[in-house]
Amino acid sequence: MKVAVWDTYVMREDGHPMHFDILVP
Repeated sequence: MKVAVWDTYVMREDGHPMHFDILVP
């Protein structure tokens, strides 16, 4: 099974980055 992974960084209003691992089967 292949899974595509995107690492996404979003800057929040307080200046700290939020990290998301998006998994798409």
